[in-house]
Amino acid sequence: MNCTERVDSTEEVRDALFFKSSVRNLTIRGSGIRRIPASVCGLLRLQHLDLRNNSLGVLDPDCFKRLAQLQGVFLAQNEIAKIPDHIFDNNHFLEVIDLSQNEIRFIGLHVFSNASILRNLKYVNLSDNMLTSLEPWPMIHYLINVIMLDVSNNNIKFVDPVALRQLVNASEIRLHGNELFLLPFDVFFIHSFNATTSIISLHNNPWSCSCNNSM
Repeated sequence: MNCTERVDSTEEVRDALFFKSSVRNLTIRGSGIRRIPASVCGLLRLQHLDLRNNSLGVLDPDCFKRLAQLQGVFLAQNEIAKIPDHIFDNNHFLEVIDLSQNEIRFIGLHVFSNASILRNLKYVNLSDNMLTSLEPWPMIHYLINVIMLDVSNNNIKFVDPVALRQLVNASEIRLHGNELFLLPFDVFFIHSFNATTSIISLHNNPWSCSCNNSM
């Protein structure tokens, strides 16, 4: 079901979804909604939720808990500043999370902390946000099946090589466009033995070229 540039309020969303409990794919773009409408949270068969280019500022964990069949969540180009704890705890089938082009500064410690729940997760896009670090939230430690991790164009200043070691199946890790000025040498040592990792993008960082650092 596609509501692109046509639904302007949560009431209209509710009316548009009345008697639509069997909807599996929902797109609402450019509507200006600030929260995910309750009527959307009631679509228990929903598999793909596309709410890009709206004004979403708050994510409700209880809503995602009801959407247990979700495979793809596309929330780019919104105003989200925080990903709350346990938001994906009931989303065992989730394969794609796109939260790019938001205002995310904080990710809860328990958002990605259970590998048994997010065992199908393959693609995580957190690019173009306001993250300053991949720690202390243990997100990266548990994304063992992720193929693509994109945290480019943030404000990240530090990357823990132990964290990167957990991405054993990743074919691409995007770290370009951050505030990195040095990396521990063993970052490259770790991934030289990882046959699946083919790309680690690091361009557009303010690298420090000195014999006194770890590069």
